[in-house]
Amino acid sequence: MAACVVYFLLNQIQGAVSIFAAAVAMSTSAFCRARVDLTNDENVWACAVGLLAGHAYRMGMDQMVVQRYASAKSLKDAQRTAILGSALLVISTFLLAAVAMALVYWYKDCDPILSGEIKSIDQIIPFYISQRLSAFPGMTGLFIAGVVSATLSTVSSAINSLAASVFLDILSPFTVMNEGCSSVTIKSLAFLFGVMMTGLAVLVPYISSAVRLIMVVHSSASGPFIGLFLLAIVFPWANAKGAGVATTLTLAFQAWAVTGRLLYGPKPPRMPVSLDRCTVAKEVIANLAANSTLTSNLQSGSVYPVYRLSSYWGGLLSALATVVLGLAIS
Repeated sequence: MAACVVYFLLNQIQGAVSIFAAAVAMSTSAFCRARVDLTNDENVWACAVGLLAGHAYRMGMDQMVVQRYASAKSLKDAQRTAILGSALLVISTFLLAAVAMALVYWYKDCDPILSGEIKSIDQIIPFYISQRLSAFPGMTGLFIAGVVSATLSTVSSAINSLAASVFLDILSPFTVMNEGCSSVTIKSLAFLFGVMMTGLAVLVPYISSAVRLIMVVHSSASGPFIGLFLLAIVFPWANAKGAGVATTLTLAFQAWAVTGRLLYGPKPPRMPVSLDRCTVAKEVIANLAANSTLTSNLQSGSVYPVYRLSSYWGGLLSALATVVLGLAIS
């Protein structure tokens, strides 16, 4: 789906050269900030180093991924799966980056949020497809089918993995069930978690951007678990007490930091945009621009330092903190 969007975008804006030329003209610093800044998500070091913890968790420690590795016929098959999955992740990331840069170029002179046509940046791709690709037969349906199938695949895997983990790790040690009762319990847990995830999906638009919320929560929550894995694999002298206490403390700290960051932290910066080439009537544009509430950065001094910490760096730092605390307590 992303490849299709890239193809049509490149056709409509005369190739990739135009995109990157415009990106340089708009501001190269918006894409390639090389200064180390632990409070900024959008820089080279945050993406290349800060996200290492999140990528390691996603490809090697996530419950859904581990189950797939464990179901492989042999170790070599599991290794091939890991290599192929990593390659596909890199390809999809570059495709999404290409889509993002193309959309930045396409809407740089008629920002749909500033004009009031959409309310959230999460709506930008569906908006583009409905406005520009609906004339192509099947494109809208293909997009909807891709979104629904990807969502169902990911959500079903997450629900089933979570239900199995809760049953095996929490319920099984304290209860004895026959096969039929175990099956009903796991299905009931899956249903319960499905209802909870559906409720969260309804609430997300009222909390923050869905993409940003997922990135913040995933990066922050994965750090303590990576530290726990490292304690178990790399440090044989670490004991269960130290690992458990350290993981609990860092998880609690991350939960507090994430909540504060979402409620009181600085808003993500936006690139400079305009309404110069919008086809909407100028009077309408003026009214919409006057009434629109664009997010602006809070003054750095008015935000608690912990809430300013980038969630990308938060995952890596919490993993290291878990290891240090675990070794100290052990």
